[in-house]
Amino acid sequence: MAAQPMGESTNQQQWADTFRKLFSLSDAAYKRNAYLEQRVLELEMDMSMWKHIHSVALESHSAALKSAERDVKAHRTLVSTLNRQMFDQDLFAKQPPLILCVVDGNENLFKGFADGHRGGTLAAQDLTRQIAMYLNAEGVEGFKHISFWITVYFKRGELLEKLILNNICTSQQFDAFVSYIDIFSRFPQTLRIFLVGGHGPQYTSLYDALEAGNVLGKLVMVGVNEVSDCDPLGIGLSTDGIFMTRQLLQRPTSLSIHHINTNSGLLSPQSPASLAGGRTVDPSLDPPPCNEHYLMTCSKEAAQCKYSHEYILTQEQLASLAANAKKAPCNWLKNGRQCPQGDKCCWGHYCPNGPTCFHLSKGKCWFKGEAMHPPLSPCI
Repeated sequence: MAAQPMGESTNQQQWADTFRKLFSLSDAAYKRNAYLEQRVLELEMDMSMWKHIHSVALESHSAALKSAERDVKAHRTLVSTLNRQMFDQDLFAKQPPLILCVVDGNENLFKGFADGHRGGTLAAQDLTRQIAMYLNAEGVEGFKHISFWITVYFKRGELLEKLILNNICTSQQFDAFVSYIDIFSRFPQTLRIFLVGGHGPQYTSLYDALEAGNVLGKLVMVGVNEVSDCDPLGIGLSTDGIFMTRQLLQRPTSLSIHHINTNSGLLSPQSPASLAGGRTVDPSLDPPPCNEHYLMTCSKEAAQCKYSHEYILTQEQLASLAANAKKAPCNWLKNGRQCPQGDKCCWGHYCPNGPTCFHLSKGKCWFKGEAMHPPLSPCI
């Protein structure tokens, strides 16, 4: 009977030792698991950082390639145009060649409005001087006379309202300034066309027409803002001190009427105009509201963005804006790259016309990404 308590004591001691080992192993496993989780988190952060660096490097490389391709295209186009003009020397002997400067006055505003006549004169003289320096550097010489015209296109009422609202000038000063602007039509003897503006998909048809007519080499892009992918030749002449660099504020307004707005990409042909029974953005608004600002996050500050961040939109108008934005292709996917916004992207990742898109069969659909026309799911 005396041996039984000793056996029970030994057995209890063994169980106690076993539990201590289990607790020790459990604690070690918990600490090891916590360390591994922290390590995985650090590695994921490192991987995310390197992915970002790799993405930036790819974008930089892609931008460099695009710039090189643009320079090559500009050189070839200019050579082609100059070769064509060599056969038109008889025309230049009869009448002087024409140098044309066209200014998109809605987006590129002159400085010096408050100085009236004097401001207009100084702006015209400064722009003429910088263009003359460019032509001289390009070797455009040997002509006894050259006709030089500057044309500014703008919406007078809206521009005047902006200038007065931002205390740039009075109505009388504005009238005095623009009285020095002449308007004309393009002539066959045009030697160069200096375009201040032209940054956006709305100019694509113009560039295509000039290229088809073998006169794109006459075009010189004047750099006020940064060059975009839609610019055919890049920046040829950078101006300094002539145009305003900040965006003017516009009076907030309530939005209505039917319109489709995009600030990147293009609308696919025959896309529906608006939501049934819904209201969309007023086409007379200038500039239009920024889709990325209202629907996700705009990468540019309000002063740098060419679209407005100032409007006050209702929920109905935001829904309409979002629906219309989906009709324009996401530039990331369109260029064969992964969209960093994913499902949160406000732009269209799929063609609204689906795999049976008529324009896709003709090679003219603007949803050009490989996965932007997914096949229909089989019906079950």
